[in-house]
Amino acid sequence: MNEWRKNALEKIPSQRELIQSNEIDSIGMLWIELDMLIENKDFESLNEIFDYAKWCLEDSDNAEIRTVVLTHFYEHLLEKEHIRKILPNFLTKSDFINLKEVFLYHNTEEDYERHRKEFWDNWEAINNKKIKRR
Repeated sequence: MNEWRKNALEKIPSQRELIQSNEIDSIGMLWIELDMLIENKDFESLNEIFDYAKWCLEDSDNAEIRTVVLTHFYEHLLEKEHIRKILPNFLTKSDFINLKEVFLYHNTEEDYERHRKEFWDNWEAINNKKIKRR
């Protein structure tokens, strides 16, 4: 079994059937399908998907896996308003800054700066709520 598929099964158990499907013959195809879940606002699997994306980017030793997650997932995050609002639940401020070049592929500097400000504001709001609940 491919490294990407094995880790996808571990990180995204709620999508086992999709991951094991014969139609999913590459990690690129998997990310296309996962992106459709996000587009359709299937938030049930979102934590798992972000966990898998993090593994692909940070823990995989495979350059193809890292490239595919950047081009099929991270590059498009700022295009989705419903994701931008909740993005601070899944990325740190450092993550956001480190992904700047990736985000700029589909955004101007002005767009990036507007999204960065929105992210910071949402991050503060989300994290202040977490602190108040404790």
